Amino acid sequence: MKYLATLEEIWRIYEFQSQTLKLVRRTVNYVEKRDPDNESISAKLLAEVGFGEPLNAITDNVEEEKREIDNFVILSLWSVFEMCLIEYLQNHTRFSSSDAVAELLNNRIRDDIERWKVNDKIDMTAPLFTPNLVDKLKQIKNYRNWVAHRNPSAEPENITPKDTYRDLREVIQTLST
Repeated sequence: MKYLATLEEIWRIYEFQSQTLKLVRRTVNYVEKRDPDNESISAKLLAEVGFGEPLNAITDNVEEEKREIDNFVILSLWSVFEMCLIEYLQNHTRFSSSDAVAELLNNRIRDDIERWKVNDKIDMTAPLFTPNLVDKLKQIKNYRNWVAHRNPSAEPENITPKDTYRDLREVIQTLST
């Protein structure tokens, strides 16, 4: 359950950050419409916290920050999932034989699981999930790789943080039982 708790904490922080950015965006809209002279407390707060730029630049920055927060939360959620997946596979690597060679082989496989390709690890657990969910995991992985490496020629399908959270939560719940 430690992975579910970590996933929940990441999601809670993400939602707080998203709401904070919405508040900044709403404050900018308020100042633009109701305070053209920037005399309100809202305008002064925007200037005070480092948003002393023109209001349209603040709006652009908020949108850019939202995209980055979305990307970072997907990276964070994925890392929790991947740790859970590795632990699950390591705990399910047991040979029935108790001889020394089998024990060495068992230990070697458990140690090497971390270095397996992610798709191979997903495929090893695929019987636990629907084919649709397995496909979603691989899409999330592709998006995670794109975020981490920023290859503009290989931009994957757009993945939302909410869908990522929902799908990875489902998988982690299954792997944790």
